[in-house]
Amino acid sequence: MGMKEFNGTELDESRAAQLLQAHDANKSGVLELDEFDPSRLHTTLEQIKSEEQKGEETARAEKAVSLEKERQEEEITTYYTKLPGNQDVGIVTRLVSVMAYLLPLVDTVRFGLPLAVVEPALQPLFALLIPVCQLFASIRLGTLIVFIGFQALRANTELPALMRYNFGQSIMLDVALFIPSIVVSTGLVPLSFNMYDAPTSEAVIFSALTFLPIMGCILYSMFCNIMGVAPRGIPWISESAEMAMGMVPPSRLKEMQEQEEKK
Repeated sequence: MGMKEFNGTELDESRAAQLLQAHDANKSGVLELDEFDPSRLHTTLEQIKSEEQKGEETARAEKAVSLEKERQEEEITTYYTKLPGNQDVGIVTRLVSVMAYLLPLVDTVRFGLPLAVVEPALQPLFALLIPVCQLFASIRLGTLIVFIGFQALRANTELPALMRYNFGQSIMLDVALFIPSIVVSTGLVPLSFNMYDAPTSEAVIFSALTFLPIMGCILYSMFCNIMGVAPRGIPWISESAEMAMGMVPPSRLKEMQEQEEKK
């Protein structure tokens, strides 16, 4: 079409076809002399280049969005399937992870005593747990020492991630007993009783509402650890244990990113 001879512009077949379609008024398949207006051809060519550039930019943007989506999905998958750090899940790691729940187990026993009195099926369990509680009680500040020790172990990044996670979750379960402890200390719900008087109905209800959920979380966590899987299904508690290891839940990470964008 003479564009190269006119201004040195090299046209590929695609652009040449677009120019021809735009300026071939009589649809003869070639640009005739009256149709060959270099100025108009140049303007059309620039428009074609601009549209191509916009198309390339749109494609790059869509690809970037797609890659970002894939990255986020990969992060979410990694978050829910893998703890950061040492991935050892050997027998020793599993055993120590199970034993970590002795801390909340010992602290929750006293809340379950009224329930055990009215529910004989629980008494064999308490027969096993009470000696452990007595052992902790015989050590001056035993529970506090264990609590502080677990915090130190949780912060040790050289330990297996499964072990560190369970130390953290054990601490969070123990902290969850703080409010029930305050209720008991104020005398609103007396847990103490003698052999002649059965516990009050309020004490039994309070016992069930406190002891059973914590005990369920402990048994769930112990079972998961025996299987070599991190027990990450406890609402609020598990997320707190994850965050204590430096993990950021995907939902909170998205919120943080949105806040950063607003700034």
